[in-house]
Amino acid sequence: MSVLKAINGALVVQCGSGGSIESIILDPGDLAGARGSTFHELLKPDAAAEAANLLAEALEFGFASRRELGLRSTSVKWHFVGAATGNGHVVILAAATQARLVRLCQAPPGELVCDTTLSEEIKRAGARMYEQGQADLKLIEELAQLNSEMSGIQRELAKRNAELAHKEIERNRLIGFVAHDLRNPLGVINGYADLLLEDAQLSAEERSQYLEGIARSGQTVLRMANDLLDLMKIESGELSMELCDFSIAEVVLSHIELNRMQAQSKRIALKCEVESAPKVVRIDPVRIGQVLDNLLTNAIKFSEPGDEVTVRVDRRDELVVIEVADQGVGIPADEIGHLFQPFGRTSARPTGGESSTGLGLAISQRIVAAHRGRIEVESALGAGTTFRVVIPVVAAGT
Repeated sequence: MSVLKAINGALVVQCGSGGSIESIILDPGDLAGARGSTFHELLKPDAAAEAANLLAEALEFGFASRRELGLRSTSVKWHFVGAATGNGHVVILAAATQARLVRLCQAPPGELVCDTTLSEEIKRAGARMYEQGQADLKLIEELAQLNSEMSGIQRELAKRNAELAHKEIERNRLIGFVAHDLRNPLGVINGYADLLLEDAQLSAEERSQYLEGIARSGQTVLRMANDLLDLMKIESGELSMELCDFSIAEVVLSHIELNRMQAQSKRIALKCEVESAPKVVRIDPVRIGQVLDNLLTNAIKFSEPGDEVTVRVDRRDELVVIEVADQGVGIPADEIGHLFQPFGRTSARPTGGESSTGLGLAISQRIVAAHRGRIEVESALGAGTTFRVVIPVVAAGT
C-alpha cells in the first residue's frame, strides 16, 4: 500500500492484535521501512509498556487514548488514540497538536489511503480523541484552579496561625504584666488587713489610714480589672459601640468636670475651648468619654502643681479634632512609639506618685480606631505633651 504525507504532524497506522504494523495509512515523514515492525518498536523504550496497555484497552473496549507517547525517531510527543476494528485489527492515530487532530478528522476522501469504512472509523476515533482531549484540558484547568485556591487557603491558614501564635505570645506577656502589677496593690490590701486584724490597740487615726490604703489599692485593682476586660473585648472584636449623633462639646465639658477635683488637688488649672466644635458628631459618647478621662487623668498625673491642662475642640473640614495639652514632664521622643502598647510605659513618672494600669492609652487608641479615627502625640521633655484625637464628623446637621 502506498503512503500519503498530506497532513504533517499526524500519523495513522493499522496494526494486528499483537501490535505488528500491517499498513501505514498516514506517514508524518519518518516511518519509511516501518512496515513489518511492531508498534512498540516505533516508540521510545520508556513508552513500550504504555503502548502495550493502549493496544490491550483498544482490543477490549474498542477505544483507548493516551495524552502523550514519544516516537523513537523524533522528539515530538504525540497524542495517540487506539480504535479496534471489526476484524480484530487496531488503528493507531497520533497528532502532535489538537489542530493537527482536527485536520485529521476533517480529511477529505482520498487523503487517507484506506477504504471508506476504515476512513470513517479513523475520523470517528479522532473525534473521540479530540473530545477526550478537551475534557482532559478542562479537568487540568479545574485542577489548576483548585490547586490555586488550595494554595490561597494554605497561605491564609499560615497567616492565621502566625497571627494566633503572635496573639498567644501577647496574651502570655499581658498575663505576666497583670500578675506583676497586681502584686503591689494586693500586697497593700493584705498588709493593712492583717494589721487591722492583729492589732486591737490601733488608734482611730491609724485605722482610718489603713482603711484608706485598702480602699485606694482596691480601686487600683478594680480599675485594672475593668481596663483589662475592656482590652480583651476590643482585641476579640466583642466591644460594643453604640454610635449616635451627639454634642462633642457636651461630652468634653462633662468629663472636664468629672476630672476637676483631681486637678484641684494638685493645684492644676483645667481650661476648655469648645467654641469651634461641630454641633453634633457620630460617636459613642460613653466610649469617647472614656478616652477623654484617660487623656485628662494622664495630663494631670504628669503635670506639676501650678501647671495648666487645656482641652480644645475644633472642626477641620469633615474631621473633629480634640486636643488635650499639658505643660508637664514630657515624653522622650524614642519612647512615644511604646505609648499605645498594653503596659507600654515610658520613663516619665507621675509628679504626685499616682498609679497607672498601663492599659488606658492602648484602650483609647482602639476606641478611636473603632470610630475610624486616630490619636496623634506631640511631646518635648520638660515642655509638656499634646494628645490629639482625630475622628470623622459623619453626622447630619453639623
